Amino acid sequence: MDHQGHYAEAFCPLPDRCFRLVNSAKSGAQGAPHHCPLPVASVGRFKDSQGRWHDVEACVDHDGDLIEVFPVNQR
Repeated sequence: MDHQGHYAEAFCPLPDRCFRLVNSAKSGAQGAPHHCPLPVASVGRFKDSQGRWHDVEACVDHDGDLIEVFPVNQR
């Protein structure tokens, strides 16, 4: 599974989860979005396609999409 990509511009800011949704590799669900399974490494702010800002948590593969990024151990 390629964890670096994400599913369209889909995201879901839940506590202790990477905000990005990725393509599923499960049999019968290929291509369907699901939460990125990698552990959270950073917190920061994310601007969605509508221009709204969100406080989110991200894994190391997806924290490049954030601004004002801080490692989780410095919260």
